[in-house]
Amino acid sequence: MKTDRFLFALALGVLLTQGCASLSGFHTGRTVGDNRAEFTASLNAGNAPDFSEDEEEISDQLSVVFFPNIELGGRYGVSEKFDFGVRLNTSLNVLLDAKYQFVGDQESPFAMAVGAGFGTFGLISTQAALVNFQVPLYTSYHPTESIGIYLSPRYIGQFGTAFRETSGLLSYYGFNTGAEFGKGALRFGLDYGLYQLDAPGTIENTSVMQFGIGLKFMFGGD
Repeated sequence: MKTDRFLFALALGVLLTQGCASLSGFHTGRTVGDNRAEFTASLNAGNAPDFSEDEEEISDQLSVVFFPNIELGGRYGVSEKFDFGVRLNTSLNVLLDAKYQFVGDQESPFAMAVGAGFGTFGLISTQAALVNFQVPLYTSYHPTESIGIYLSPRYIGQFGTAFRETSGLLSYYGFNTGAEFGKGALRFGLDYGLYQLDAPGTIENTSVMQFGIGLKFMFGGD
């Protein structure tokens, strides 16, 4: 019983001090492809807003805390132009998202896609839960079959009960950029994300960023 209470308190502490939506990228403008799947594993490090500050001691700007996390994800291609996926990481974040490619195909040098996602953070407690929705635009240039360079602007809206006793909307404005190397079943990626956080009750915006390295394993297809 004491162990259960300790684990709950530990998880809740992680939640309150790392209440950040998933900022990882590793997406080009191409979808996975019809009846194909991918598995992604990445190691990420960056900072996140600290929502554990005392309400009476809030400064004009949210402080940030450094954190590392491991993220795992999978995607499946329903058609050549549409796929969906799920991500989860060691910061207690879960994200479901979909992606539709409207420019280019699986072999064109330039590709563009639009996405939509819904994430949850803090499933352990209704008193400290966060949810978010994400709207990214994926663009990428592929100079060769084994190199893809991407830039993905993204808006994230986050709301819930884990920050400053308010249910107001927090807005993240920013982008992910990086590169993917390799072709066939195994690929390697580098990712960088930079976002401005517009939080209720703050005068100045807070910058959050994340670096990551990852591997992609492709399945199915020809």
